[in-house]
Amino acid sequence: MLSIFEVSKSFGTVRAVKGVSLDIEPGEIYGLLGANGAGKTTVFRMILNIIKPDSGSVLYNGKTITIDESSLLGYLPEERSLYQREKVKDQIVYFGKLKGMTTKMAEERLDFLLDKFEITEYKNRKVKELSKGNQQKVAFLAAILHNPEIIILDEPFTGLDPMNVKTFKNLIREMAESGKTIIFSSHQMDVIEELCDRLAIMRNGTIILEGKLQAIKDDYKRKNVLICGEGLQEEDFGSIEGVCGIERKKDEWVVSIRDKTVIPSLLDAIRTKPVITKFVQEEPSLDEIFINKMGEKYEG
Repeated sequence: MLSIFEVSKSFGTVRAVKGVSLDIEPGEIYGLLGANGAGKTTVFRMILNIIKPDSGSVLYNGKTITIDESSLLGYLPEERSLYQREKVKDQIVYFGKLKGMTTKMAEERLDFLLDKFEITEYKNRKVKELSKGNQQKVAFLAAILHNPEIIILDEPFTGLDPMNVKTFKNLIREMAESGKTIIFSSHQMDVIEELCDRLAIMRNGTIILEGKLQAIKDDYKRKNVLICGEGLQEEDFGSIEGVCGIERKKDEWVVSIRDKTVIPSLLDAIRTKPVITKFVQEEPSLDEIFINKMGEKYEG
């Protein structure tokens, strides 16, 4: 298990990370979210042992990850780190050797991954000759070439078309099923919802929300209720305490409520209507929750 306990990090007078704690299990796909400058990359770099925390600890299976154990880690940074004028094979094999692989091992693994990503023909091409999407594929396989136990992916779907996004998703799931610990950050909330078992949202260097995705949605107070039926009018809902907004979408009313305690009052309001064809509590999207949390006043 990857355990991050009360880590803090400052750069001069700026406190980038303030007492962050997370436990991430093997086989888990974990989302670390936040606006730019929230502290995500600093947390990643402390896990990777690129920088040391000022306080707190980062442990894997109860032990500190040393420079000699860097092969445990794989990292796809948001800013790509490929050598543009070097051939794909030359630099990826070199990266593999830095992680303790032999030349033969690295070449065999590279061939397997190039075939999986359907880019075998680019093996001896310079990176600058590849499209943005294919460069992203090469950067991804560079991160996982040495079969690491902990894989950190920062905006892994940048520049990919829908088919390649699907390929990446499938590989991420395969790695998780094989017991890898996967942490990734993305501003594509639909992808986070689809892939992540648990997630945390950071703001100003602190965790402001953490847990299982479904539990977070269930606990989110503000809800939308979708209502269809005959004889419904805006005034049927407008006077109810706890109704925050009402919107008409074709034949459907979207009633935004403060929390689920308002639902009985909504049911009472429509009880006398001749026909009600729909009364559904809409599950909030992660995008809605994220925007709401980023806008709340929070004391860290």
